[in-house]
Amino acid sequence: MSEASWVSFPIQDQVRPPRHSVDVWLIDLSGMPMPVAQGHPSQTTARLHTHVRDRRIRQRFFIRLLLSRYLQKPGKDITLTKNKNGKPSIAGESMAVNLSHTQDWLALAIGHGDPIGIDIERVRCLKRVHRLAKRCFPSDEAHAMSALDGAEASRVFLERWTKTEALVKAQGERLADALGSIRFSFPNQTLMHCPAHWAAPVNWSLEPLQFDAPLIGALASPEPILNVRLFQVHWPS
Repeated sequence: MSEASWVSFPIQDQVRPPRHSVDVWLIDLSGMPMPVAQGHPSQTTARLHTHVRDRRIRQRFFIRLLLSRYLQKPGKDITLTKNKNGKPSIAGESMAVNLSHTQDWLALAIGHGDPIGIDIERVRCLKRVHRLAKRCFPSDEAHAMSALDGAEASRVFLERWTKTEALVKAQGERLADALGSIRFSFPNQTLMHCPAHWAAPVNWSLEPLQFDAPLIGALASPEPILNVRLFQVHWPS
């Protein structure tokens, strides 16, 4: 996996990825230079709602802006749709898209057309991580994690979790419906089992994502992923 390339804003026109290649973009939405609602809410809840609303505005704006650079048409002419489980697609286009966000970070994956899924998480120590692993993962994986200290167990948990989320997003299903059927080997986290109606585990591509940011990420597809280009957006100061 190559290091991420820094791209300055405004973003220039982009070439659509060829088949079995994926472009992944990472954006810190808090640095985006666009006007948002002004004011100084006095209540903590009001400030939180304002921040969440502004983040959603920035996210929608950037997604349309970036897709317009790939499709070479105005963002207002691009229609994003979702299936019943929330998987996005671009109306009238074969180009695949998937996204993930954590706090102010947004990751956007763009592919030729094969199903793709992406997930990112902030690097952090999780409270009661061993108990959380027992709730989320098969007993053998949870037991192996119980031998790790809190920081290491949190890292392993987040790596496993992002891979799981990416798989489910690529399949276009709900996490709750698939979580119990997904199993990985430990400690190398090779996919060993998934729901019977999915592609066989050996056919899945799972790529870890490494950014110049405190994040853990994964990219998944039931088709081969032969090349991943990573981009991070540099906002003007």
